Amino acid sequence: DSLQSGYFAAKMLMLIAKDEKSIMLMKQTKDGKVPSTQQENREVGFRHYMNEFFPAVKIIEVNLPLDEERKSYEDILESFFQSHPQIHHCITLNSKAHIVGEFLLNTKRRNIQIMGYDVVHKNAKCLRQGSISFLIAQHAFQQGFSSVDALFRAIVLKKNVQPINYMPIELLSKENIDFYHRMRI
Repeated sequence: DSLQSGYFAAKMLMLIAKDEKSIMLMKQTKDGKVPSTQQENREVGFRHYMNEFFPAVKIIEVNLPLDEERKSYEDILESFFQSHPQIHHCITLNSKAHIVGEFLLNTKRRNIQIMGYDVVHKNAKCLRQGSISFLIAQHAFQQGFSSVDALFRAIVLKKNVQPINYMPIELLSKENIDFYHRMRI
């Protein structure tokens, strides 16, 4: 449930950012919009939580266009952090937290905490190096297996299957990432 996931992400972020007046929401966009419904739903859940519990916190968006070069991302982020020195917490609602994480490492900024999604290699590396504080992991292998299993049961075995199957998520940090095992079936 992407909406609930965004709500959860906001709750976890605000446990460490409860005294902040503003936070950064980094998005990758195509033609000014996020390219997936999943990200849109996460943002709806995220904003719902923020409006409900932290309505005074300003959410400042940084849009990184998908069709731009990596160098322009660095320029956009440098400009953002120069003009918003009060920002100490960032969230991405996709698997690209490493873009900000790598930028922070390269510019030796250590006073900003990032939360993102997905245990892709670059995110895991930034998490281990400390430039990303938390990742929400979604067990992609287990999701894939469950999808194929549901198709098999529906098509081959002619059984009824649940149209929606919720999967657990985990909150990973530098301290527990090496114990996270992607479910391989």
